[in-house]
Amino acid sequence: MREKRQRAREEHDKRLRESLPREWLDKYDLLTDQGRKDFLASRKEAGLKIDPATAEVIMTWAGMMDPYGIWGDDIEDNIDRAWFACAPGSDIWVEFHDLPEETRKALEGKPVANADELKALFETLENCEAVVEGDTVTFLNTEEELRDDYERRLREKGIKPLKDPPF
Repeated sequence: MREKRQRAREEHDKRLRESLPREWLDKYDLLTDQGRKDFLASRKEAGLKIDPATAEVIMTWAGMMDPYGIWGDDIEDNIDRAWFACAPGSDIWVEFHDLPEETRKALEGKPVANADELKALFETLENCEAVVEGDTVTFLNTEEELRDDYERRLREKGIKPLKDPPF
């Protein structure tokens, strides 16, 4: 039984390492609770330096309990819209809930920098095949087909995706 749990933990850690940006893994030990706490503290610290007047804001979908995706399968999560802010010249995106309250309030309603990307994504999703059962949507297209269609729409519109999105 112990070996089975160990193999499951190793598989979880492998999937998590594969899903996270390399620079995060180089700087933080995201496979430990302390490493995750350090990572989250760095986001809160970066949030203190964000000026609402110059910040860039994007909207994406992320886990409500784990918007940065650093916990992997350790928590059950629901996906919803999430807003991130970034200071000019920085590559650290901070989820709105990690910002100081006054900064968050000042940024609410600010136009998102990735509006054209979102429009292309919505067009892709509107044109894909899906089955809806209750609260569950199952896409019949493969992930690769969806990604190819989305990238084609971006190219057709001359849209360059954000360099380093937070997801």
